[in-house]
Amino acid sequence: MSPHKEEPPVPWSTDTDVQPTKYNGRPRNVDAIDAIRYAENLQPPQYDIYGTHEDSKILFLDVNILDSTGAEPYPGDVLVEGEKFVAVGNVPNVDALCSDPKVRVVHGRGRTLMSGLGDAHTHFTWNGGDLDRLGDLGVEEHTLLTMRSAQCFLDSGYTMCFGAASAKKRLDVVIRDAINAGDIPGPRYLANGQEMARTDGELVGGITAFADGPDEMRQVIREHVELGVDNIKLSMSGEEVGR
Repeated sequence: MSPHKEEPPVPWSTDTDVQPTKYNGRPRNVDAIDAIRYAENLQPPQYDIYGTHEDSKILFLDVNILDSTGAEPYPGDVLVEGEKFVAVGNVPNVDALCSDPKVRVVHGRGRTLMSGLGDAHTHFTWNGGDLDRLGDLGVEEHTLLTMRSAQCFLDSGYTMCFGAASAKKRLDVVIRDAINAGDIPGPRYLANGQEMARTDGELVGGITAFADGPDEMRQVIREHVELGVDNIKLSMSGEEVGR
């Protein structure tokens, strides 16, 4: 057995002129994400969502473009036709587009234009309300609160959200379907049902689906699937730690 060799400590630099190397390539995690493959029966449905008319044209002029590729922001123009970006940075025939009455022109004046944000842990039905009283909130008032929450996310730049639990059984599903139909404003959304926990493991009263043991868990999950949820939320050890 060879003797243990201690490595000398790395010297701590106090040179304030040392700058980290900037990375301008594509995001480093793209290949790993693209390589992930899920079973078809585990894929969420491909929802059709009411959106911009296919003949729509929107031209953004003089914007600072953050294109989410890992590159530094850069100045330019952006043209959107229907739901597709057809030109980013350099837009051909800008003068003709600006004079076309069918083209909506947005003057950025140097403001940043970026990709929509995504939230991987969203509670539309919890935000903006009194958490301890969510279980007592009437379904009508709760629906209005959830609609306002969905619009707040969209207005804040979030265009896709992953539901992490719904305070009422079908509320996430109903809001998702209303967004997809164009009835209310909101981001693309994968809906959840009530979080599932063992008896006495709820965070607050009235917002939890209880399941003790594997048989009850299967039954509760089946009920959620029948409601049309995309995700399920398991709180295996209860929510006491969240208090």
